[in-house]
Amino acid sequence: MRFLVLLLIVASRPLEAQVDSIRREGPFTPDTIREPEYSFTGHEDPLLLARGIQATYQLMLGREGRNYAPRMLCLGIGFGEWSDVPKPVLEVLKDHDPPVTSLSGCRKARPRYYWTLIITSLKVEGDTASVFVTNFPVLGLHCRAVHERNDWRVFFCSLRWVS
Repeated sequence: MRFLVLLLIVASRPLEAQVDSIRREGPFTPDTIREPEYSFTGHEDPLLLARGIQATYQLMLGREGRNYAPRMLCLGIGFGEWSDVPKPVLEVLKDHDPPVTSLSGCRKARPRYYWTLIITSLKVEGDTASVFVTNFPVLGLHCRAVHERNDWRVFFCSLRWVS
């Protein structure tokens, strides 16, 4: 009965990215996929960007443990020059735990209490996508997603580098 209740709780949380597999080979080994050059237009699918953020956060939380969980996630986009994520991404993540805000919203927060996640690149081909996310300055992740039933499901994430 407990399993059924847990299954119902998990199934009722559609806004959380479900990552089917995460590459964990001993100590993390970098992915060989090069990050494509990408210029953000502001017309990217906010749901895809949000799912990339959620998958990255889940992976990092599993790696760092709940003892080091941030009180806030600061979100940005861009490669080289960062800017705030579009407001629709924040809207998709409005119920996320921990709360999310844009990069500019974190300037007053203590660094110890937040993690900075930057979507640095994106590649969409039909119903599949690659999202490249950096937890500045610690690591970079490449997550792959597929579009299903008006949502994006992240099905694989791999480490790209660790500083």
